[in-house]
Amino acid sequence: MTQAPKTQTTFLSSKGWLLALAASSLLLLFAHSSRIKQIDHVSNLAGGDEIAIDASSPTGYENGFRKLVVPEKNTNSIQWIMQVQQLFEEDTLLLRHVDYDNAPDGRSVRTSSLYRWYLGSIAFLNSLLTGNPTGVSVEKAALWADPILQVATLLLLAWFIKRHFGTLPASFFAAGFVSLFPLSTAFAPGQPGESSVLIACHLGAIATLLVAVPTPLPPNAPTSLSKRRRLFTASGLLAGLGMWIGIAGTLPLLIGIVLSGILLAFLNSRQAESDPLPWRAWALAGASTTLVAWLIDRAPAIADEASWQSDFIHPLYSAAWLGSGELLRFLSMPNKGSTRRKVTITVLCLLPIAGLAYISSVNSSVEGWSLNPVSIKLTRLPIGPDAAGFVEWIKQDGTGLMLIATLLPLATLISLAFHLFTTKLANAENRALLIILGPVLLAAVFAFSRLGWWNQVAALTLLLATTALTSKHVSQALKWSLGSTIGFAALLGLSLSYSGIGKASDNLVETKDFESLIERHLAQWLARRGAMPGEVALAPPTVSATLSYYGGLRGLGTPYPENVEGFSTAVRLSAASTADEAHALSEGREVSFIVHPSWDTFLEEYARLGTEHPENSFIALLNRWLAPRWLYPVAFQLPVVPGFENEWVTIYRVGEVQDNSSAIASLFEYFLDTGRRQLAVMAQEALANNFPDELVTHIATAQLAIARGDPQGLKLAADKIIGSINAGTDFYLPWNFRVSASIVLANAKRIPETKTQLGICLEEITTDRVRRLPTGSLTNLLLLSKALKADFPDPEVKAYAISLLPKQQQAEFQQ
Repeated sequence: MTQAPKTQTTFLSSKGWLLALAASSLLLLFAHSSRIKQIDHVSNLAGGDEIAIDASSPTGYENGFRKLVVPEKNTNSIQWIMQVQQLFEEDTLLLRHVDYDNAPDGRSVRTSSLYRWYLGSIAFLNSLLTGNPTGVSVEKAALWADPILQVATLLLLAWFIKRHFGTLPASFFAAGFVSLFPLSTAFAPGQPGESSVLIACHLGAIATLLVAVPTPLPPNAPTSLSKRRRLFTASGLLAGLGMWIGIAGTLPLLIGIVLSGILLAFLNSRQAESDPLPWRAWALAGASTTLVAWLIDRAPAIADEASWQSDFIHPLYSAAWLGSGELLRFLSMPNKGSTRRKVTITVLCLLPIAGLAYISSVNSSVEGWSLNPVSIKLTRLPIGPDAAGFVEWIKQDGTGLMLIATLLPLATLISLAFHLFTTKLANAENRALLIILGPVLLAAVFAFSRLGWWNQVAALTLLLATTALTSKHVSQALKWSLGSTIGFAALLGLSLSYSGIGKASDNLVETKDFESLIERHLAQWLARRGAMPGEVALAPPTVSATLSYYGGLRGLGTPYPENVEGFSTAVRLSAASTADEAHALSEGREVSFIVHPSWDTFLEEYARLGTEHPENSFIALLNRWLAPRWLYPVAFQLPVVPGFENEWVTIYRVGEVQDNSSAIASLFEYFLDTGRRQLAVMAQEALANNFPDELVTHIATAQLAIARGDPQGLKLAADKIIGSINAGTDFYLPWNFRVSASIVLANAKRIPETKTQLGICLEEITTDRVRRLPTGSLTNLLLLSKALKADFPDPEVKAYAISLLPKQQQAEFQQ
C-alpha cells in the first residue's frame, strides 16, 4: 500500500510533461485543421471550384491562375508562393529575378533563399506523396508550412527544456507556447512567412544560451567546457539563420544579447576564479552563418551594387559580430593586462562595429529595413487590430481583453527584472536570466512601434518565466506570481486564439477574404482578355500583388520594399500633369490596363506622393471621367458579394488614339453597361450636341432608347443608322461599334440590315477584337449569330469568344 502513491508520483513527475505536450500538439492540430478547412471553403467560392488543374502550368492551374485565397490578403505570403513556384518552374535553387512587378523589366530578388527552400521542400513532399502538380503543391504547402513549423518548434524546445530544466518547466512552456496571445497565432495556416521562422530561431538561440551560461565548470572539466562551447556555437548558428531570414528582425535580438553580455562580462571579470564564457565560439558560428548566407544569396551578383548594401545581409555583419564576440570575451577576462592593451583590443573590436554603423547610416537604402520579417500586425488572424503601432491600436479599440492578454507578459518581465537587480547577480541562475533580459527589453521597446514584435515579447518572456521556475534563487512567492500571471494570460489567449474554431461556413468569411475573391475574379477576367500572358496593369500596390498572384498579370508598384523603381514609376504615372506625359510613361512600361477599385484608393495616394497639386494629376482626370483618347473604358461587373453591393472598379484599356466622337461613344457604352444611366444620358447628349450627324451618335441614341424602353425613339435612331450606312459613312466605323449597330438594328426588327452588318462583323472578327468587347456585347453577338444562323468563319475564334463568357452561359453556345 505504501508503494502506490510513490509510483503515481513518479509517473506524473517523469511522464506528465508528455501529456502536456500531447495535449498542446493536439490543440494545435485541431485548430489548424479547422482553419485550413475554412480556407479551402473560401477558395472554392465565387468560381474557385471551377478553376481547372493544368500540370503543364507553372502554377498548376489553367492559364497560370492561382486558386488559394490567402487569408487577410497577406501580400507577403502571396510573394513567397509566387517565388517558390518560380523556383520549380526554373528548376533552380536560387531565385535571382522576378518580373511580376516593375514591369516590364522586373527586378532582382533580395529576400532570403532559406524560407523559399523550406516552403519548397514541403511542396516537393506533397507532390511526391499526392501526385499533385508542383504548382498546386506549393499552395498546399502554404497551408501547412507554418503549422508544421509551430508543432516542430514546440516538440523540440519542450524536449530541450525537459532535458536541461526538468519536466515541470517543459510542461509550463508547452502550455504557454500554444496559449499565450499573440504568440499562439503567429503560425497561421495559409499565410506562409518568415516571421514564424524568426520566432523559432530566436527561441532556440536564447534557450541554448540559458542552458550554457549556468553550466558549472569544475576544475579540469574539459567535457563541461566543450558542452558549453557547443551550446554557444548552436546559439550563434541559430541567430545567424535568423539574420539570414531578416536582419531587421534579428539585429535587435543580437544587440540585446551583446548588452546583456557586457553586463555579464563585467560581473565575471570581478571574480578571479571565473571562466570567461565562450563568446568567441558564439561569434564565429554566427559570423560564419551570416557570411555563408551572403555568399549564397548575393555572391553570383557580387559586382551588383545592391549586393553590398548593408540593409540586407552583408559581410560587415559578420565582421561586427566577430568584433562583438571578441569584445565580450576580452571584457569577461579577470586579467586584461596593461591599460594600453585594454585600449588597443577595445578599439580593434569596435572598429568593425563602427564601420557597420557608418555604412548603415550613410551609404544604405531603406529597402532592407522596410523588408522587416516581423509583421506589422499584431496577429495574422482576422481578430487583430487593423493598426500598425501601439498608440494607434489604443485609439482605435481602447482597452479590452486582447490588450490585457498582450501586455500581461510584461508584468512577468518587470517582476524578474526587479528581482535580478535587487538580488545577488553573481550566481549562475541569475546570470542565465540576465542574458535574456536585454533581448526581451529591446523587443518590448520595438513592440510599441510595430505590433508584430509582441509575438517576440511573448515568446521570450515565456522562456524567461520557464527558466525562472527552475532557479533556486527565485523565491517561491515570485514563482507562484510568475506562474499565475502566465496562466491568466494563457487563459485569455485561449479564448482569443481559438474562438470560432469549428466547421467551415460562409458566415466565417471575412471582409478581406471577400476582397480577395473579387480581385481573383477580376484578375482572371482581365487575364483572359489580355493580348498575351502577363499583361501589365497599373493598380494600387496591394491590388497589383493580387492581380499578379491570381491572374498572372504584371504590375508596376507593389507593397514589396525591393520594388523601389516600380513604385516610383507608378507614382510618376499617377501624378503626371499632362496626358502626353502619362501616355509616354504607359508606353515605356507597356501598360495595358489601369485598374481603380473603390475599396482601395491608393492610386490617389500615388498622385499625392508625386505632385504638390494632385487635383491636376492624371488620376484626378480619370476620376472626373476626363480620360485621354488613348484610354478605353472596360465594363466589368463585380460578382455578387455580401457587403460589396455599392463597390465598383473602373478599368481602362490602353490602346490607339481614338477620334473625339468615338471616345465619347466608348464612354457612353461603358456607362450604359455598368448601370450609370445618368452619366450615360450626359454622354449621349454630348454626342448629340457636338457630333449630331456622326454614325456613332445615332448608334448611342438607339442604345439609350432600348435602355429606356422607347420603341419610337429606337425606330427613328435605326432609320438614321441605316441612312448613314447607305451614305457610306460607316467606312471608318470601328469594329466594336459595328457590333453595336448590328445589335440595335436587330432590336429594331431591321433584319436584312442586321444580317448585312453582322456578316461584315463576322468577316472582320479576330481574337484581338473579341477580347475587347464587353461581356454583354459579346453575348449578344453570339446570340445574334445563333439566331440568324451566321456562324463564325473561324471555329477557334468562336471557341475563344465562348470561353470569355461566364461558365454557366458557355453551354448555351457550345455544340
